Amino acid sequence: MTRFEIQDIAYQSQDGVTYRALDTSTNRIVSLRRFLPFGQDEEGGEGLDPEECKVFSSACQRLSEIEHPALRTTILGDTDPIDRMPFIVTEWIEGESLATVLEGNTMDPSMVIDLVRQAIDVCKFLSETLENQAVWIDTRLDAIIVSNPNDNPTFSFRICPWKWLGTQSHQKDLTGIVSMVEALMGWGSKPVSDNAGRGLGGWLKLVRRSPLMNLDDALKSLPDQTTQLAVEPTTNEVPRLAGQIIVANPSKSFFTKTSVTVMALSACLTASVVFFFYQ
Repeated sequence: MTRFEIQDIAYQSQDGVTYRALDTSTNRIVSLRRFLPFGQDEEGGEGLDPEECKVFSSACQRLSEIEHPALRTTILGDTDPIDRMPFIVTEWIEGESLATVLEGNTMDPSMVIDLVRQAIDVCKFLSETLENQAVWIDTRLDAIIVSNPNDNPTFSFRICPWKWLGTQSHQKDLTGIVSMVEALMGWGSKPVSDNAGRGLGGWLKLVRRSPLMNLDDALKSLPDQTTQLAVEPTTNEVPRLAGQIIVANPSKSFFTKTSVTVMALSACLTASVVFFFYQ
């Protein structure tokens, strides 16, 4: 990997390390992810076996030949010749992870629907390339990069190598998409109505019943993000701030300057009346 000069550690987990690096052949900043197939707690663990190395390298070669606006472009992928640990190099996207941007808050349902649509579209694209239909992307919130979160936000996904290597129990069906939506809406395992989240509640029930649903069918059954349902939100839904990527958490203050001013004036008026009658 002499072609790439490591500059800094961008992210680290039990699955591996992501570095910010310089591609000396193009003089561009890239993201270099080095994976630990057996986890960092596996002392003395080795990398991939020779056959797995070939499969990984071949898949990365195919990925480097494709481009999608919502997928981080693959530049190179291979295994370290010394310890046979896999690594993949992708373009560097300026931004923050979706988990960092949200900071425990939830997202507006219309934007969640749009994000799910992009995710499934990327998966369809990758499925055609890898000749096997599956949810190939990493659906964890810390793996999704957001650019311009406060002004026309855009999202960038990355492929999950574990899913084609089969070295870990990463599910290839729509279960990951369901978990992503639940995390974004703050639902967790709570029961929600079909109309919750502009119809996302009903869509999740449908997908849970058929996690191996065809990607085209999952996309067609996804509710329209512009649909306004004429029903009251369920008690499980978090209050929304329309038009923003982040939905304020009830535990955090979301008073506007105007509302604070009105409350202050009301308090002063009440105090004046009490003082008048007291005198």
